[in-house]
Amino acid sequence: MYILRGRDYSRRLLRGGSGRRPPKRAMAIRRDPASKRYWSLVNKETDPPAYRNTPSLVSSADLRSWRVESILLRHEDPKNHAFQYVDWLLEGDDIIAVSRTAWDGSHRAHDANYLTFHRVADFRRRTLQSPLLPSALPRS
Repeated sequence: MYILRGRDYSRRLLRGGSGRRPPKRAMAIRRDPASKRYWSLVNKETDPPAYRNTPSLVSSADLRSWRVESILLRHEDPKNHAFQYVDWLLEGDDIIAVSRTAWDGSHRAHDANYLTFHRVADFRRRTLQSPLLPSALPRS
């Protein structure tokens, strides 16, 4: 986990106190004042193996230990379907998010052919047993 210190004008990224290169994955982390937790939408990439096709809701109290709260979306074909570079905002009890999405007709998973919008309703109550988000994308 990388932390950019706000007053660090050299813009060094730190990992557990030692300088390291930044991660190759892009993600937004935001603090929710209501729960006093940090939240992010990330792609779960192992167990089962996946390639950016399983966006998940994660949270942390301290930015070091993270917990998967809920799987949000999933497609069975990781080679041609993906949700990437997800950015999001808190909107009351919901999260609104946008994703660069590769879907049916995409050359490969990294070549997005959609920009998709998602709402995670009542995000603080989601669990690993919660259903996947509804999708307006066509299913092949």
